[in-house]
Amino acid sequence: MRNKTLCLSVLLSTGLGLGLSLPAHAEEPLWKQPGWERIDAQERAPASESDIEAVSLKPVERNGITFLTGGIGVAERAWLATQGRDYSLRIEMATAGRGAYVGGVLVRILDAQGKPVLEAMSDGPLMYVRLPAGRYRLEAEAEGQTRSGTVSVVEGRQARAYFSF
Repeated sequence: MRNKTLCLSVLLSTGLGLGLSLPAHAEEPLWKQPGWERIDAQERAPASESDIEAVSLKPVERNGITFLTGGIGVAERAWLATQGRDYSLRIEMATAGRGAYVGGVLVRILDAQGKPVLEAMSDGPLMYVRLPAGRYRLEAEAEGQTRSGTVSVVEGRQARAYFSF
């Protein structure tokens, strides 16, 4: 699959045999392309221990399912990375392209039979959910778009899902 992607990339970037032309900005570095936003020094800097300790996100329980949500700023992301280790599912949500984090996403989790297990709004780009082992369908809705996928949760391991909008 990697070779097919590489070949397609070469064909598209050179326009070989396809009569394609790319926008003028396609060969410019990412930071010069339209829509690029700089990440400021504060967002790049790691969170201090005191900033991380000041985070007070509370686990939420619905229908017997516990979850954490947040991830706004480096301190919350660092706190969630530590506190979320014991959760069986990690969901990350971002914009397509640059990958800027997205919050306010409606997340639905359905079991293998299609029965709703959890429906919750994310308070940030990260959501950690404690689910029993099994196969689940995930749906994420933001910015007028719905994304979906399936995930298998295995006892003792953390499954991960990523949605881009």
